[in-house]
Amino acid sequence: MFWKRKSQQSARTSGRTPEIRGLAEGLDAAVFLCRRDGVIEFANERAKRMFDFPEVNGRPILKVTLTHGLDKLVRKAAEDRAEQNAELNIRTDEDRVVIARAWP
Repeated sequence: MFWKRKSQQSARTSGRTPEIRGLAEGLDAAVFLCRRDGVIEFANERAKRMFDFPEVNGRPILKVTLTHGLDKLVRKAAEDRAEQNAELNIRTDEDRVVIARAWP
């Protein structure tokens, strides 16, 4: 699972958004792109299926995933402006242990 913190002011990837989304859809991993406040701007189909949430855009990652550890990881990456990694227990249709990454 990967979570990318997206700066509210950053235009670094704005011109490449279709490329990034196309790449994310081809991965067999859940991918979320979030704003600094944890609101999801994009999730690939794998992420939507994993959390059984067909429309996630505009929703806080905590409300979609129900995982406090993930929310904290995403916020810490934004606050520290550094990549964060964690092994998290995720409850979906089955309990999973995942490696989560968040970066600014």
